[in-house]
Amino acid sequence: MRLTPRRLELLRSVAELYVRSRLPVHYEALARRLGISKWTAYETLKQLETLGLVLREYGREEGRHGRPPVLFRPSEAARRLLGLPGEAAPAPSSPAAALASPEGRAERLEELFARWVGAEEPVDQLRELLAGLASSREPLEAAVRTLAAALLLLRLVDLDVGELVAASRRLVLPQARLAFALGAASALLAGRARRLRSGLRRPLEEALGSLADRLDQLAPGDVHCLSRLLEAVPPRAT
Repeated sequence: MRLTPRRLELLRSVAELYVRSRLPVHYEALARRLGISKWTAYETLKQLETLGLVLREYGREEGRHGRPPVLFRPSEAARRLLGLPGEAAPAPSSPAAALASPEGRAERLEELFARWVGAEEPVDQLRELLAGLASSREPLEAAVRTLAAALLLLRLVDLDVGELVAASRRLVLPQARLAFALGAASALLAGRARRLRSGLRRPLEEALGSLADRLDQLAPGDVHCLSRLLEAVPPRAT
């Protein structure tokens, strides 16, 4: 197996995202960045792993059940190949730690959000997000968790999240786009998702209502950050 131009392009993207965010990279983030399917990104990463150019890790998030997310970072061989500096300090191991430093914060948020919304086990991920809300000390982290939970709910009732995002783009103000997404999730809880187990439905109702009430109180930068995360959702987040 050789390092083809396509594999090299993906390797460069892995390295760029890792250096900027100091977090291992999920294959869905790479797929969005390069405009390819998540399966193509994952298969290419496995090929790079065989070549010894990326290292596989498994995400660890507080309270998470089910299969952990598969993440990748460049190996030392890849760093030498691309002329990158040696390994930096260890990346934060939790969402709260990942959001603590302002440097690379937007990239870290995007990576976490993509990981949450694209989870292979949406019910388990929804449970973890709701459990994490209780310990979220920062308003933006709580808001990101709640928005991800809203989109996971849409997945659970088999609605196309991308269609909702496209519809929200017709609204000019970021607050209006977010309110539209939260309102859609709340309406589902009262309708098609009514049978969602009460242990999830009730805290999700409270979280959605709380964020909707606090949208006008969030800092403008936080609102724009949430709006960008919403707009970055792929056409069908599955």
